[in-house]
Amino acid sequence: MKKMSVTQSGLKENEKTLNCIDIVPASVKVEQSKHWEGKDTSKIKDFQQVTQTSDWTYSTPYKGTTRYLAGAAKSIKEATNLDLAAEETKENADHLRVQQVAEATIPFDKLGPENPIVHFSEIHLFECDLEDCGYAMSKVRYRVMADCFYVLLRYYLRTDGVNVRIFDTRIFHEFGTDFIHREFQYRESTYDELRKINFDLSSEWLLSDAQSDMVF
Repeated sequence: MKKMSVTQSGLKENEKTLNCIDIVPASVKVEQSKHWEGKDTSKIKDFQQVTQTSDWTYSTPYKGTTRYLAGAAKSIKEATNLDLAAEETKENADHLRVQQVAEATIPFDKLGPENPIVHFSEIHLFECDLEDCGYAMSKVRYRVMADCFYVLLRYYLRTDGVNVRIFDTRIFHEFGTDFIHREFQYRESTYDELRKINFDLSSEWLLSDAQSDMVF
């Protein structure tokens, strides 16, 4: 699958850079569209071409919103009783920065079974069967270990007979270090490309709760 990744370390030197959506997903047509695209509409009374104003697949390359903890410290303290020292000053604002490092990678060795998970959760943001033309969903999975935390924000699209698309944002932080690693990946393949590599497109995959992981 086509892949693109960017690592961003630090916070808020340029929030527009951190929080912008810099990919516009290409539009996708259902497999059956070829049957009506060539249809002669000249004799259809009151025919009107509909202007597309939204994405029916809900494709979102949203990477999360990065901002200072200071703005939420009060509400976090009220909800959890954690006393956070998160005062925003010019000194710490000047210290924080954004870096794009193409060759940096998340240390996945820290996410193995030898580093036990203290807390884990999975949150579904939305899902849709696309009017029986496929499946789209967005969810967040995160885990906290004794020495680090790891977050995966995934958007997954399966357009039946057409393509599969994945937008992944991975966030990793090792406690005691002064940076947060964020990696964004965009992957997409057509059904024909998947068949060429002998990927199993059977109902077992279509009905699996782990279908996005399987095709990834």
